[in-house]
Amino acid sequence: MEQLNSQGLDMEQARQEGVRIFPDDPIGAELVSKNILGQLTEDEEENLMRLIQEKQYSPEVNELFSRAKEHDPQVSLVEVNHGTRVRIPEDGDEQTVWTYGLGKCNATLTLSEMGDGSREGVLTHFFPDKIQEHAGELSELLSKIDKNNIKKTKTIILSLGKKNGDENALQIEKPELAEMLAAVVRSEIPDGEIEVIPYPEFHNRLSGAKDQGVLIAKIPAKANGEATFQTWLENGTLL
Repeated sequence: MEQLNSQGLDMEQARQEGVRIFPDDPIGAELVSKNILGQLTEDEEENLMRLIQEKQYSPEVNELFSRAKEHDPQVSLVEVNHGTRVRIPEDGDEQTVWTYGLGKCNATLTLSEMGDGSREGVLTHFFPDKIQEHAGELSELLSKIDKNNIKKTKTIILSLGKKNGDENALQIEKPELAEMLAAVVRSEIPDGEIEVIPYPEFHNRLSGAKDQGVLIAKIPAKANGEATFQTWLENGTLL
């Protein structure tokens, strides 16, 4: 009798799925097959997760994972349903603030240049059904910025998009969620620039473009150049 996994796949089907995901890596393909059949040891499961992460993300993003795991003070990773605020003094080191896993989530990234030459960045990332919690966290983080010291501010809001006739054009799927977040930003920083960016839904991170769902902000000291952001879709300038 053929061995079946919980999804009803036999050993040959599990092998084929492993080869599909890791066509050039026999070890990875075997681990996928064993995972489907429920045969992984703890060490093999850890190794498979490492291989999947390496396949899913670029070397740059995998390095950020490593630096975050090592608690690098210049790298701030925001997990889903969380937010963070960083401050870069006028002569401080560059900070990288980033998140991953944007599938249907909303994220905000705000950068403020201050009168004393410093920069302040705020990044949030929440599930769409956590919009009230998202708005509350965003408001709290922005409220800690000294409004009287702000010279200029830019915010980008990433939200799931949908096609709008043109194959390459997207519109925000749930504009009321993006607008709620924009309203929070306006209430805290009335004169700041806000840009809303729709992103497409993706279905298979292992066979598509690398770094899907990733948002990275690189914020150097003001004297060292522009602060930038990048996603798997586009790059841009904050300030």
